[in-house]
Parts: sequence; structure tokens; C-alpha cells
Amino acid sequence: KNISADIANFKNILMGNKQARGMIGERQLEDLVADIMPPETYAFQHVMSTGVRPDCIIRLPYPPGDMIIDSKFPLESYNKMIDAPNDGMLRKQFELDVRRHIDAIGDKYIIPGVTAESAMMFIASESIFEVLHRQFPDTIAYANHRRVFIVSPSTLWATLNTVRAVLSDIKIKRVAGKIKKELDALLTDLARLA
Repeated sequence: KNISADIANFKNILMGNKQARGMIGERQLEDLVADIMPPETYAFQHVMSTGVRPDCIIRLPYPPGDMIIDSKFPLESYNKMIDAPNDGMLRKQFELDVRRHIDAIGDKYIIPGVTAESAMMFIASESIFEVLHRQFPDTIAYANHRRVFIVSPSTLWATLNTVRAVLSDIKIKRVAGKIKKELDALLTDLARLA
């Protein structure tokens, strides 16, 4: 009984406190990024030249440019929709809130010539991610059209591993170019010696 009361109390704290909930999502994002990416390839809460402060920046060479990840999500309207699943108005409000957030991410964090041509909206819950894809395919299509890709912990993990592999490949190509240049110089010196 005590444990269930503590869990209910914890849930009430999280559901009632938007900042505490946001901190948990941000912390989950930070842990995922820090576990996968090399330290020099990301920054948290970094103020951009436009004055905005995204939750996370994945530093990529231009092009494509820095990739922005936002970890906020309109959970209040989601919870209301789940509590009354047959209420069409609450479904529409949830969809509208998600689209507004997609627009905010696209407008603030996709900056031509500065950032990548897309951004990510991190949803810390696999179940909410699944509900969005299953019940709101038009919203997912809208996000894709706005070039805001919705990711969950598992899809972000896969995406970041791919980005890390690409960055590693770029690094190897740079080093290989330097090695080739040095070998060419060595061959020139050997030809002169001969």
C-alpha cells in the first residue's frame, strides 16, 4: 500500500509539474546522446546565434549543418485524450497541439545556411510515439513535410548511431587524405633521391 501510494504521489508530482516532467525528458535525451556520441559532437542548452536555446545540438559539418533535437511535448492534451478516448474534441486538440509544436520547432530550429534542413522532436515515451504513428498518420506526414522528424528513445538511439558512424567515416577520410598527401611527398623525395 505504501509503495502504491508513493508511486501515485510521484505520478501526481510529474503530471502536475510541467518543469519536472520536462527535466525528465531532457535528462533521458542527454543520457542517450552522451552514451552514443563523442563529447565534441554535441551540446546541451547551447544558445544559438539567433538567441534560441535548443535542448540539444548535434554538431555536424556543413552541409548538412547542426541537427537540433527538442525534447518538449504537449503531454497535457495527450493525457486528457487518453482519459476520454471517445471525445473527438480532445483528439483534435491533441493533434492541434502537436502540430503547433512541430511548427515551433521548424520555425525556431531550421535555419537555412546555419542548421541542417531538418530537426528532431524527441518523445520520451515509446507508447506516445506509437499512438502518434498509429492513430495520427496525418500529423506524422505533416511533421515530415515540415522536416521535423519525431523520434522515440529507440529510434533516436538508431539515428544517433548512424550519425556517429557517418562522423567516424568523415574523420577517417580526412586522415586518409593527409596520409595520402604525406605519401605523395615521400614518393617525390624518394624519386629525387634516386
